[in-house]
Amino acid sequence: MKIALGGRSKLGYVNGHIRPLDSPSQAYKAWQCKDQLVMSWLLNSMENHIAKIFSYSESSFKLWETVKEMYGNQNNAVRIFQINRNLNNLQQDGKTYV
Repeated sequence: MKIALGGRSKLGYVNGHIRPLDSPSQAYKAWQCKDQLVMSWLLNSMENHIAKIFSYSESSFKLWETVKEMYGNQNNAVRIFQINRNLNNLQQDGKTYV
């Protein structure tokens, strides 16, 4: 996701380098429009049931931070086990992979 946002010059919205301006200004409206675009990209990159959880975020920065806090620091041991189990159960034309 960082590569996609960086390639569109929007990474600053999630890493905090592009901050919102005062709300009543025209510049704020322009910032908000771009920030909501970034939020839509982030939410559309998630599975629907996960995106629903985060769809009420106030900004793309807060969305990014919440997702990072929730999923970024987890121990990946369970996921690694699942992937290894799936690899061990691979089959082709009913034959097990040896």
